[in-house]
Amino acid sequence: MSNPEIVHLSSIQPHANALKVWEKYRHSSSLVQFAECLAEFIGVFLYVYAGVGSRLLFILGPILQEEGLSSVFQICGAYAAGIVFAVMVALPVSGGQLSPGITIAFVFTKGSPMLKAVRYIVTQILGAYIACLLIYVQYRDLIVLAEGVLTAAPGGLDAALFTPQGPAGAFGLYVTPGTNLGRMFLNEFICDLMITLLIFSCLDLTNMLIPPFAIPLVIGLAYAVAVWVPFPGVIAANTARDLGGRLAAMTIWGMKGK
Repeated sequence: MSNPEIVHLSSIQPHANALKVWEKYRHSSSLVQFAECLAEFIGVFLYVYAGVGSRLLFILGPILQEEGLSSVFQICGAYAAGIVFAVMVALPVSGGQLSPGITIAFVFTKGSPMLKAVRYIVTQILGAYIACLLIYVQYRDLIVLAEGVLTAAPGGLDAALFTPQGPAGAFGLYVTPGTNLGRMFLNEFICDLMITLLIFSCLDLTNMLIPPFAIPLVIGLAYAVAVWVPFPGVIAANTARDLGGRLAAMTIWGMKGK
């Protein structure tokens, strides 16, 4: 029995020259590194963009006396959806680490190269930073109105701007003056531990209860619960989201945002 003749599509319909050049170089180390960093950037951008946008509306609603702009449930849903999209985009390319904490954990548990970890962390923070700046540009008119309302309120703008109830609190994660920092640390530790356990459970190939297609949904749900339990806006759960948002607040409102 003769072997069937295999005909490649490129033999019938040749690729464009640009695609030929891409095929030639796409497996080079520099392009692979760029693609991995771009995947981390886009992934963090997606979930920060979704979560911060929802959180900002939640803050602006009471200030502007507008009902129905956002809710606690919407914030959790936005972060969950953002995480699902982020993991779906980044997981096939970079492993979908999307967090400096997870990236550092991979260095110690998976033997990930240190230089690669540094590249990932920088692009993760940059993704959060750009997402926050874009949210500010899109909602700037409402933010300016809210700042005007707070300026006329007792205590002035500075008394509320850098708090969880102020516009800057949607970008940088600030605490209300007088908050017990020990309990804040406990909230952060427990929620981050839960997320990490679920992430590594998803990565366990012997875990038959979490098939590959369900990984984004499980991780997204874990983040939603982590945001839901303490109170949205007072937990970071990701250094890239925290530091990137804080840098964005400093870019917008100056060094007082630190």
